[in-house]
Amino acid sequence: MDSLRHRLRKEVQGGQLQRVQRLLERFGPDKCGLAFLDVCLNETVVHIATRFGHFEVLKWLLKNHGRFFGLLQKDKLGLTILLRAVASGHLDIVEWLLSEFGPEKCGLDLLTKTSENVVHLASVYGKLDVLKWLLANYGQYFDILQKDMWGTTALMGAILVGNLDVVKWLLSEFGPEKCGLNLVETNKAIHFAALVGHGNLFRWLLDHYGSMVDLEQNHENPTISAVYGNQQQWLLENYRAAKCGYQIKSHADGVRVEKLYAAKRLKNALLL
Repeated sequence: MDSLRHRLRKEVQGGQLQRVQRLLERFGPDKCGLAFLDVCLNETVVHIATRFGHFEVLKWLLKNHGRFFGLLQKDKLGLTILLRAVASGHLDIVEWLLSEFGPEKCGLDLLTKTSENVVHLASVYGKLDVLKWLLANYGQYFDILQKDMWGTTALMGAILVGNLDVVKWLLSEFGPEKCGLNLVETNKAIHFAALVGHGNLFRWLLDHYGSMVDLEQNHENPTISAVYGNQQQWLLENYRAAKCGYQIKSHADGVRVEKLYAAKRLKNALLL
């Protein structure tokens, strides 16, 4: 039975619909462990089909063996089939699930274990086509400023991971105020973008929305963030006369001495 179960999951993962059909027809769903939950990710075979984007396999399983699965069943990460489709960027599956079963049965308003909704997931994972489609067709279900358990909005999430295309679209579609660009937490996310080296995003935001970015915020001094993210030369060239936060502070987890010296050198140059 274990070998059949393993074989079924392997064929589902590979998108082999005919082999999946033959296995289930020959041995039956019980012997194949159709309802079995994977120990590692706690996912069913429909989660697996969704994760790998095998639309035909997913559709056939739900239409022919739907009684074995719950559309609202979550994996270890708290992802339903719909949430998994969004996170994996499979727009065809997202569209089909919502048209076939409706938003309520699919759990469009459900959250992950970290309180992320589908808009958060699409923004953080950079699935712009999915994000656009969801907000165009089901925007009434979402508040663009809704936060996850870490206090992160969709815009903040996109900034933190460096998804510039998502950031551009959100700000263009909803405007900076509605997206929360002026929130203190968003400003911290921008500093973090500089810190971890999302240079293009950091520069684009300062170029287009520089007046809304607080470069003196004490949470993450942008001078240090710029040094960490290799943005010091660009910041020096473009913001020589700007208020760039001259008080050098270390991060909570400590900044190496050489980084502080580099930040001080940049501070002195900015004061010229």
